[in-house]
Amino acid sequence: MTVVYQITDCHLSDETSYKNVEFALQTISESKSCDAILMTGDLCCSPKQGDYLKLAKFVDRFITDTPIYAIAGNHDDLGLMINEFKNTNIRVTDKARIGTRDFLFVDSSQKPIDPSLPLALAE
Repeated sequence: MTVVYQITDCHLSDETSYKNVEFALQTISESKSCDAILMTGDLCCSPKQGDYLKLAKFVDRFITDTPIYAIAGNHDDLGLMINEFKNTNIRVTDKARIGTRDFLFVDSSQKPIDPSLPLALAE
């Protein structure tokens, strides 16, 4: 059986917000089986340079030998995420094959081009 863990909507912004992620990562690291981890959007809140790199280093404290896939959410900065995760264990992608299953991810970080379209309708 393929075991996949999902971490989503972390909205990391300060040290306190890392506590829930720490609990999740600790739980995953103690599990007997984990084939992959999916980090599915809204990882940071109003991300700035260094935030995703900080997250990658934080994840490395708990997870070192498990594939990790990430996609941006509407609170993420896709360009910054791709750049900062580039040389880490976290792979930004829109699809992954885990075991015999294919996973497809939807990037909701791209805002609508039409200013008359409310963001909520485009998410």
